Amino acid sequence: MMTYRLFVATTTLLMCLAGTAAADRTGPDKPTAAPRPAPTAKRIPIPLTATANSESCPAGMQAVDAAIAVKGDVISFTLNRGGGCRTKPVYTAAYALAKGKTKAMQVRVCMALDADQCEMYIQDEAVSIDLSAARKSLRAKSIKIVK
Repeated sequence: MMTYRLFVATTTLLMCLAGTAAADRTGPDKPTAAPRPAPTAKRIPIPLTATANSESCPAGMQAVDAAIAVKGDVISFTLNRGGGCRTKPVYTAAYALAKGKTKAMQVRVCMALDADQCEMYIQDEAVSIDLSAARKSLRAKSIKIVK
C-alpha cells in the first residue's frame, strides 16, 4: 500500500511538472532534439490569495483554523497543507463592514479544499493578504478577524 501511495504521489508531482527541463535532456539514450519554438503565450501564475466582499466563506470553502495576525492592512498566518499545483486561489479573505458604529471591517479567512489537488506536503506555508483596497472601499477604520 505504501508503494502504491508513493507511486501516485510521484506520478501526480510529475504531471504537475510536465514540460520542465527533463524534456530537454540529451544523452546516449536520447538523441539531440531540435530547438523548441518560443512559446506563444506566457503562463500566468495563479495567485495564492483572493478577497471577496461577503460576510461568510464563499460556497465550497471553509474557515481557516490558524492564528491570524493583523499588522496595519495586512493579515498573515502560517499553515500546513497538501498541494503543489493550484488551479485557483487557495485562500480567500471574506470581508464585510461590522454592524453598528464601530466601523470595523470583519474578516474571515477561508480555504478552498478543491483549489489544489496535488498531494505534495506544504509545510509552514506563510500567507499574507493585503486588505488595504478592501478597507478603503468600505471606509473601515480597523480590521477585526472573525472565525
